[in-house]
Amino acid sequence: GRSCFRTIVLTNDSEDAQLFKVLTTAPTRYRVKPASGSLGAGCSVEVHLVLTPQDAVPDDLAQWAKDKFQIKNLAFSDEGASAEDIANAWKEAAPEAVEATRLRCSHVHESAPSSPRPVAAPPAAPSPPPRAEPPPA
Repeated sequence: GRSCFRTIVLTNDSEDAQLFKVLTTAPTRYRVKPASGSLGAGCSVEVHLVLTPQDAVPDDLAQWAKDKFQIKNLAFSDEGASAEDIANAWKEAAPEAVEATRLRCSHVHESAPSSPRPVAAPPAAPSPPPRAEPPPA
């Protein structure tokens, strides 16, 4: 069968390196890859949110409307840190040092089986208007 997924892009617009974690309220329903990592200043990473095929899609998608994702980030300066150092940074972080953003899920039944629908999505940026080229002289 087809997989249903959405890709989000996390961008570090700060001047410091950041650690990130992506959590979900339904960890058996969704796979998040990568679920955590680090981002240097000005860097971005694609995170894939995949609906696992274990759950049959309910007729009433409102059952899944309570599913949420949370993205946490924490300033972190040691780019050569071990996995243990990173785990300790999260454990020792003061609550006010951790920023969190929540995303709600929106599921839509497809009428045509051509392409997967978004699981969760940030707003899309508008396309720039086409540029008119001046006529040759």
